[in-house]
Amino acid sequence: MLLVKNLSSATSPEKLHRCLCDCGLIDNLNWDGSTSWATVQFFSRLEAETCARECDGRIIDGNVVRVAPLASPKASAPAAPPLPLTFSKASEVMSHFLGFSGWSHQITQMRRVSHTELRHGRSQAEVEVGVRVLAGGLAVERTAGGKGEHAHAAEAVGQALKAAVTNALKETLSTLAIYRRAEEPGATPVATVLVVRRAEPATGSGTAVVDRVGGVGGEPP
Repeated sequence: MLLVKNLSSATSPEKLHRCLCDCGLIDNLNWDGSTSWATVQFFSRLEAETCARECDGRIIDGNVVRVAPLASPKASAPAAPPLPLTFSKASEVMSHFLGFSGWSHQITQMRRVSHTELRHGRSQAEVEVGVRVLAGGLAVERTAGGKGEHAHAAEAVGQALKAAVTNALKETLSTLAIYRRAEEPGATPVATVLVVRRAEPATGSGTAVVDRVGGVGGEPP
């Protein structure tokens, strides 16, 4: 995490985000404009190092902004595991680090589990699908279900199918981790490696950039 100091009262959170995101994909920018300092977390430790190097001393709205790593608390307790990413954020992370054409997904199977006629002329459907993610030489597949409800049976099935695909894609992305390596601190990453996690998170979507998650980096397991 980085500490950004000496911010001008004329600077908006949106403008600060635009200035910092040139260095990489931002996970969280904690600032509402009411103070002269902010904290920012990047998904990649390497991109955070780039931001500290390139944005420190930059002039924003007349102020010379200082950017530096935030000192870690001197606590012996291990760091808490990162929270799972949302589906949309996990997709954004995949596209940012692998490229929009660097990964794809496909439906491998579909099964209509149930179709029920409800009261007042409405229909409810439940669908189960399998989704395979292809990226970095890997093919990972997971299955999930989804439900839909509509006045028209076909629309209910369509809603259920959409929900099932989203859920299956969440499950698949949660098994993946991205490792980025550089030969030396501050250098451009020489490799982006996608691997399957050893242990999957219990809930949520969780594609991780491991040079940021838990503060760990280095070689894939």
